[in-house]
Amino acid sequence: SSGDNNNNNNKEEECACVCWLSVPSGILLSLLCLSYHLMYADDNDDTDYKWAGVAYCVAAGVESLSEPHVIYAMKRMDVSSRAKSEALAIFIKSISTIVLLSSTNNNKSINNINNNINNIN
Repeated sequence: SSGDNNNNNNKEEECACVCWLSVPSGILLSLLCLSYHLMYADDNDDTDYKWAGVAYCVAAGVESLSEPHVIYAMKRMDVSSRAKSEALAIFIKSISTIVLLSSTNNNKSINNINNNINNIN
């Protein structure tokens, strides 16, 4: 019985480690997509298009923070917790996108981002 307990504890620890891998990988992929978007967005592109890409990448990074709980809930077959986690992640992603897009009234911010990227290249 003690061996079964240790085996279950090891499986829980392994799951926790794997679950948390989604956070840095999700944030890394969001940053890669953001840099790609900023580097290859044409100077003639609409400012709203550029800002929407930035907002979506940031929101995707924020959404990746909920993934460990979703994965753990799936492993435990806890449908209720999984549904709540997914709903909260989508809600936060939507709100962060709306907030970031609503701040596009100040076009200087996107121009500053573009100038900084151009200065790096």
